[in-house]
Amino acid sequence: MENINSADMHSHSENIFSEASHICHIFNDHSERVKTITKYYLNSFSSRKRLLCIVDSITPHDMKKELQALGIDTSILNESFITTDNDSSYFRDGSFKPENIFTGVRAFCDQAKGDGFTGGIGVSGDMSWILRNKVDTASVMEYETSVTEFLKTLPCTAVCEYDARKFDGSLIMDILAVHPVMLIRGQVVKNPYFIPPKDFMAHYYARPN
Repeated sequence: MENINSADMHSHSENIFSEASHICHIFNDHSERVKTITKYYLNSFSSRKRLLCIVDSITPHDMKKELQALGIDTSILNESFITTDNDSSYFRDGSFKPENIFTGVRAFCDQAKGDGFTGGIGVSGDMSWILRNKVDTASVMEYETSVTEFLKTLPCTAVCEYDARKFDGSLIMDILAVHPVMLIRGQVVKNPYFIPPKDFMAHYYARPN
């Protein structure tokens, strides 16, 4: 794999990577996905953020190995980079409850601030757990739209990662519509297809069955 260093982050807009950013990363190639999300991680580290990486398709250990393959020395990250699995993050009590997720993220943010991470937090999550746990699409859309509003209350950026090879095309289009920011081939761009959460859900429930 090609090595990545902090200079690669010049292609990303600091304004777009501001607090309260809800970012969508739709990918169809694993190696490109890792390279792109690693750039987000590097931006988080340089901004004094503590990063929470939530994995699904691979283990937390394997995620660190992927970063090492790109030239990232994970041994020096210490408490800056926390990896966990989706079951621990999204299904703590065996069921999907967004309010529990938000409580956990807020606690993670408070702890990071207390530990001296002045840039707040960054979160990335592989959303493949939706399929494995058979979460209905309406619940997914309610969750994603609520994340956009929730992030306005915290110094936090969040990347939701969707593998286009696994998800239905219509769901991918809906997912794209509720994220104000996108990651595309390593570039961070404002989403021209973004629909404000309340407007989107009104249209969503007005659709014919």
